[in-house]
Amino acid sequence: MSVDPKSVDPNEGDEPTLKKRLFRWMSRARDLFPLRPLGILITCGALLSLKWFASAEQDLVVLVVGTAALFLVAIAVTFVVVTALALKVFSNRRPSSESDDPLTFETTRFQRTGATRASMFWLPFVQSRVAWLSQREVAVRWVSSRRGRLAEEARFSRRGTIHEIERRHVIQDPFGLARVATRSSRSVSYTVLPHVGAMRSAPLLMTLAGGEDVPHPLGVDQGDRLDLRRYAPGDPVRFIHWKVFARTRELVVRVPERALARSRRTVAYLIAGDGDEASSACARVAISSSALGEDWIFGADGSGECTTQPDALDAIVRSADHVGENGLSAFLASTDRSGPSSAIVFAPTRPGAWIDSVIRVSRQRPSRLRVVLGVDGLTSSRAPSLLRRALTRTRGLKASSADDLDEVTRRLGGAVDVLVIDRVTGRVLGEAHRRQARRAA
Repeated sequence: MSVDPKSVDPNEGDEPTLKKRLFRWMSRARDLFPLRPLGILITCGALLSLKWFASAEQDLVVLVVGTAALFLVAIAVTFVVVTALALKVFSNRRPSSESDDPLTFETTRFQRTGATRASMFWLPFVQSRVAWLSQREVAVRWVSSRRGRLAEEARFSRRGTIHEIERRHVIQDPFGLARVATRSSRSVSYTVLPHVGAMRSAPLLMTLAGGEDVPHPLGVDQGDRLDLRRYAPGDPVRFIHWKVFARTRELVVRVPERALARSRRTVAYLIAGDGDEASSACARVAISSSALGEDWIFGADGSGECTTQPDALDAIVRSADHVGENGLSAFLASTDRSGPSSAIVFAPTRPGAWIDSVIRVSRQRPSRLRVVLGVDGLTSSRAPSLLRRALTRTRGLKASSADDLDEVTRRLGGAVDVLVIDRVTGRVLGEAHRRQARRAA
């Protein structure tokens, strides 16, 4: 079972320019030319040896070696070209085994796409591999299925939607003398969700808003009238505390205390950016596990307000294509028109312009903003030891940088409440946990 590395199509672009079209034609011509550099070198060397030594000097050893080399190259080219033509004709006559139904994937996990192909283990002088050209950050492998066929599995590194894939089928000989590559495109409907890891459920993310449950100086004056202040002209007479007036001969009035209560309405927003995969997984878990409460509104970069779970999950997926379009301020301004609410922001773990936007929005709100940061474990900027690299398995997840996380939390400072959740373990990391993780890294 072999794994093909991720392939990146250099021809991607909105409008193909002359340079891109020329590069594409050259790439196609190179794929159809059967001889590889090693095959060309051996062919030229054999022909020159036969002309200058075997014929001129009557050297029988060079004659045998040169003829054998040319025969080997000819066999390799013949097998490769015939196999490529046969597969092309066979694939055009036989309907594809892939289903046209939409498929849902999760990042960092290999999942089957439904495509199959013949293993061709019985063909001599032929090796076959298939890679994707039309998608970035994807690894493809073919595993044994049944009846001598191989099934395709794909692993995505980033969430998103995929509407078309282009496969490059390479046929080559085991010596690297000849190779022919063919391409095929197919329209698909793939949805890639962020992998939740060990986060089976999220902590209750509803924050505190104005109310009368918990006295707090940062709350709004909506609690019971328990506080006192001096009487001012215009204050209603019914709020005067007459008992205090009888003792002190000073007029004071009862005013509502500043208090907090659990908010019955929660708004949440996902900021797309570099290092946001774990945070988007936190948002997915929060929506799926009802951690936002019963009355909630969700938004993400590139989407509007969502009030249902399918729409919110779709917004999480589509946000990967809108990195840098920070619409947090407009989202909160729109949701605040419907009344007070607590606000939660799922943010990347790498510093960026989004930090200043979050601080600015937090200062404009009466209640504190909560920022949720998702990490895939923590790693230090120092290079790990050879023993640690040998014993550690990442399971497809690249650990988050502890230095970046420290920079983000430092810049956020006391303007917001920061909650760090580890996707690998599913735990909420406090300051003590983060220090221990940095030392372990």
